[in-house]
Amino acid sequence: MGTKPSHPWGEYAGTYADSLAGTVEIRVEGGHLALQHGSQLHAAMEHWHFDTFEARWDNTWQGAELVTFTTDAAGKVDGVWYGGRRLGRSQR
Repeated sequence: MGTKPSHPWGEYAGTYADSLAGTVEIRVEGGHLALQHGSQLHAAMEHWHFDTFEARWDNTWQGAELVTFTTDAAGKVDGVWYGGRRLGRSQR
């Protein structure tokens, strides 16, 4: 409570990838962020604390997990910590 994201939603949106985890898409859906991992995993994201969001999976039995965005030296979003791994932002 009392914190806000460092960036507008659209600056977090993009494709993030890792050789083991594969590709994750972060999108703005209905005024909030959403995470899509492959064709089966989709989560609505709610702001948690600064650049950390809680991803609540559509399949409720999967629960929720925290997703944290990272920034480069210039302050631009360059990656995301998700599933215990850091995924780098793909080139736009």
